[in-house]
Amino acid sequence: MKNIILLISKLPFFFFLVYIFSIFFFKKKKFFKIIIIFNTFFLIIFSLPITSYLLKLPLYPKKNIYEENLDKNYSLILVPTAGFEHHNNEYFAYPSNSSIKRLYDAYNFSKNLEIPIFISGGKTKKNIDSEAEILAKNFFENLKNMEIILETKSMNSYDTGYYVNKYLKENNLEKNIILFTDVYHFKRMIGVLEKNNITVFFSKNYIVKKKIKYYYFLPHYENYGRINQIRYSYFALINYIFLKKMSISTLFY
Repeated sequence: MKNIILLISKLPFFFFLVYIFSIFFFKKKKFFKIIIIFNTFFLIIFSLPITSYLLKLPLYPKKNIYEENLDKNYSLILVPTAGFEHHNNEYFAYPSNSSIKRLYDAYNFSKNLEIPIFISGGKTKKNIDSEAEILAKNFFENLKNMEIILETKSMNSYDTGYYVNKYLKENNLEKNIILFTDVYHFKRMIGVLEKNNITVFFSKNYIVKKKIKYYYFLPHYENYGRINQIRYSYFALINYIFLKKMSISTLFY
């Protein structure tokens, strides 16, 4: 059901479906025109970068900035993985660009800190090692001088929250952590961690809102890809709230 909803709502595919659907109302001229006009209007609106920019704003975290809480004790830096490189549904034993960026940001941030990096990602594809192992193995910087913890059982964000909490409890550590992930995933991960009574902080230098540019008001086909990422983030948040894996209050975090 989830995959069907995601497929039907994918842009611009959804608009093409509406155009096809409107054919059944061709004889009802007035209603037919209304469908075509509204569908074309939203087809254009969602092609504007300014639309994805505005829809993305609620996904940014707003509190618990690391730079404003330097007096706290932090137990770990969390890097949840984000899958593998793939092409035409064929997956390769190499981390996705998003996974690499998350670890790269955490790596640069932690250079002068004695805080371990906790990489979380399980075995999500057959015949390929866990996402955490693949990311650590293929990372282009030297991790030998850093304390790296590989958590290789998590299959999703909820699992990551469980295993981070388990690790902190077993080692009697403070429940203050620093999270490095992309903005599309941030609030979902925060919600799961907060549900486990873990306080999540982020570095303001790595979650930065871009300034509005003039070309944000010009249609661009690539913007549908950004809208699809945002759409998936909102669906995932709603799903986690519905399943009580996170609190609705996290949306205002």
